[in-house]
Amino acid sequence: MDIYPWLLSYDNVLIAFRVFSQRIDRKTLLGNGTACTVYVKRSAKRLPSTINQMLQEFRKDGLNAPLNAFNILEITENSNARRLSHTVHRVLKYRLKSPDVDITFYPHRDDSAIQRPPPVFELECGPEHITLQYLLGTVDIPEAGYDDNARLINEWLHQLGLDATPELQKKIGLEQVMVWVGDQLTVDRLRNLARFRAEDENSFERLDWLVSPPGWLHICMAFANSIHKQHIGSRTSKGRGLSAAFSALGRKGLEKTKTQGPFFHDLDETLHIIAEAQFRELWLLVGGVSNLADLQKIVSEHASSTALAMNRAKKQVDELKEQSIMFLRDVLPYILLRTDLIPEMLYRFMLELLQGLNREWPPELRCVFICSAVDWIS
Repeated sequence: MDIYPWLLSYDNVLIAFRVFSQRIDRKTLLGNGTACTVYVKRSAKRLPSTINQMLQEFRKDGLNAPLNAFNILEITENSNARRLSHTVHRVLKYRLKSPDVDITFYPHRDDSAIQRPPPVFELECGPEHITLQYLLGTVDIPEAGYDDNARLINEWLHQLGLDATPELQKKIGLEQVMVWVGDQLTVDRLRNLARFRAEDENSFERLDWLVSPPGWLHICMAFANSIHKQHIGSRTSKGRGLSAAFSALGRKGLEKTKTQGPFFHDLDETLHIIAEAQFRELWLLVGGVSNLADLQKIVSEHASSTALAMNRAKKQVDELKEQSIMFLRDVLPYILLRTDLIPEMLYRFMLELLQGLNREWPPELRCVFICSAVDWIS
């Protein structure tokens, strides 16, 4: 902690103890515990010694000035220009990566117009920037409730040697900030524990030093499930719903959302396939594009809210085209998951993240969160 910034992640783990010899005193057991990993960011800037005080001041100011609808729309508007360049490049990439195009023989393949646009937030690479991972000892404490999470906080601090003396606890409570991440259930439990302890005697017991961003895996899953719910359609009805696409692709088990098994992996892969197929179809429709400005027409006229309004303004609405426009408009932010997706996803925990990034976290801490987010979903 005193040398490099680091963050900690933990989650429940199920370990099966199987017995193959038939004895009375040997039974198969299913162990329910918790595993923890510490991630060390050697390339990140060291947090100042005043970061804890800065965090409390920013939190106080943020509570007095929460984000409103206008602020969120303003954030979205400011990010549109950055995301548009990545959207246009994605549409171009669908054409360049198609089987009938051999980019190696294209004389202008090194032209800047077809190169990937600058990243929104690029992680540095190289041996000196590798994220180090250290596993803590797995413990026989199930992450089942608030009491268990309180015990886990003490356990991880003990394994890290951060609870040895009252003086060390005082230093943590007054001078340091720790970033603990996990799935959304873990984050909610940690935040609620801090609320329950809001009137405790000192900052260490109040968990003023603990900050938890949203669970990024659950954010991605919630986004995919939202697209599934809005565009599933019916397998028997005429249209371009996801159900008909699942049937055409032979993808089974995707009709209903699930939280267990490979459902999210299969849905994520299938959404990319469907989106690519529909954009290739738009290439055939538009055709003859001579510059990147024409590529923007594919987005603005066939994959945006503006295109949806234009289609509905016609005397005879093309319902199949309307379904395609709505799906492509919604799936593009999902595909561009590593750009400015946050304003598009107005879930409760995303509002909390926006509030933190724009109101309650010091700039030094925002950088740590963004690095961990990009690293987590990359």
